[in-house]
Amino acid sequence: MATEQLNDAKTILNRTPVFDRDKNVWAYELSLHNTTPEADSEEETRLILEEFEAQLASDKRILLEFDKQTLPEDLGQWGIGPRHVLTLPGSEEADPHSMLETAHNIGAKVAASFDALRNTNGGLLEKSDYLRVSIRNKSPREVMSIRKEAEAFNGEILAVDIDSWEAFEGTRALGFQYFQGPFFTKPFFRPGEPVSAAAVAKLQILRELNMPECDMTRLAESIASDVALSYRLLTYINSASFCIAHRIKSIQQAVTLLGLNEIKKWAMVVLMSGMDDSERGSELAYMALQRARFLESMASLDSVKYTAGTMFMLGLFSKLDALLAHPMEQVLENLPIDDEVKGALTGGDVPLRSWIRMLEAIECDDWKKANDVLVSHGACLPHAAANYLKSCSWANRQCSLMRG
Repeated sequence: MATEQLNDAKTILNRTPVFDRDKNVWAYELSLHNTTPEADSEEETRLILEEFEAQLASDKRILLEFDKQTLPEDLGQWGIGPRHVLTLPGSEEADPHSMLETAHNIGAKVAASFDALRNTNGGLLEKSDYLRVSIRNKSPREVMSIRKEAEAFNGEILAVDIDSWEAFEGTRALGFQYFQGPFFTKPFFRPGEPVSAAAVAKLQILRELNMPECDMTRLAESIASDVALSYRLLTYINSASFCIAHRIKSIQQAVTLLGLNEIKKWAMVVLMSGMDDSERGSELAYMALQRARFLESMASLDSVKYTAGTMFMLGLFSKLDALLAHPMEQVLENLPIDDEVKGALTGGDVPLRSWIRMLEAIECDDWKKANDVLVSHGACLPHAAANYLKSCSWANRQCSLMRG
């Protein structure tokens, strides 16, 4: 989608990974929300969806869940096919039987909602390929009862709205095949377990990058002390996205060319993206980069008193606890960053924390809460939607560059 189109975007797209039993990414769920009921929103939504699908690994399935405003009238014109899994809508939005038949005719798979099926009949369960079971606000006993009730289902079962590692392990033990929810963004650690030596080394470099007295020489020395970081940074800077005429061969050269602030920023991006090499780690890095870019763009609002650099750091560090598998307070303990940024990252009652709440609301599809925060900062949802989409594209590009 062209940049000028994104400037006027009225649709927000959320990308959520769906994991298999081994914590590898099996699919991405793309949920769409239109911020205004414009007549041409379906065409805009199709273009946005098309762009984002092209950025995702081709071996991953794509789960689509449309709301009432974004449900297309003709699925066949959306390029939907064997890669896609469509969630059946409620009866008030569209005829689920018709959508199921259309989806199967064009090669797509269909996921039925267990809760919705309790209120309907007519063979939808038997014809569906996947069963979605939301465990939100359900006790372990209720989840066990649902799993037993679904034993007759011949397809695979997806547990959604998983908000903790305990819930993931519980549903996994019950035989669910796939898992979706914010559980993967939570730090997974054992109390008393020390921070690994590799993590300590990365935190030390982050500390050096954020020291007020860090000059170009000291910065170059800090980066050069980590061979892997140096290699990734040089590979990154020499990529086509920087359009540099002559190949950069040293960290000192890169620092001199790009300047202190820019090289600090890009070093932190590279460092964050390399903290966890698992597929879960890659998703956390994407989320941190996307948050950083989005908050940086919102710093242009007249009502925002924080610099773009502060907003970028807030987003970038917001998943540091999950990436390093330790509580945020412990991770930030020796990092020389602003007290308000620290307070916002650790859940303190500081004004900057509202931006984290807004991000969490968007990621949980809580549009009322997100809009309330945006309005308090003098922003509107359509403007934020455009910046959000651009930040998603930017984060995807950065992650692709890091993977080489």
